[in-house]
Amino acid sequence: MVKFKEKFALDLKRITREQEANFVKESETYIKDMINDAVINLLLKGHFHLGKLVDGFYYKKISNNSYIIGNEMFYAGILEKGAPAHIITARNKPLLVFETSIYQDWNNLITKPVIGRDGGFLKVTTSVKHPGVEAEWFLKNAIEDNFKKIKKRYS
Repeated sequence: MVKFKEKFALDLKRITREQEANFVKESETYIKDMINDAVINLLLKGHFHLGKLVDGFYYKKISNNSYIIGNEMFYAGILEKGAPAHIITARNKPLLVFETSIYQDWNNLITKPVIGRDGGFLKVTTSVKHPGVEAEWFLKNAIEDNFKKIKKRYS
């Protein structure tokens, strides 16, 4: 299931047949550059645990000049477009259990600090107020930056 995608197309009407043939041949390289730049954008913003996110990137050719680039990871769209503050409630299990960098006793069913297996403080609760996430625009910016280079080359 596609969780997040961006579409882009290059107007090939203004270029020669030879340029169009070159673009079609080189287009896969351009797409891979866009995906690599998207990953670099995330790294530059401090996201260092990217394994599944990097593996989730895909692209699909729609026509000679049109592609879709996306990511199958559920949180890719949240990182790209952001999310407002919201309440997260336990649904599939009776409790939410996670680690935080600072001990938080509000709404915590554990009354004293307990260290989790990753070294953070354990939080056990039925719901939590998530502060939201600011939009990163990692893929959109990568596409736009590379698209400018492509247009310059073929104009």
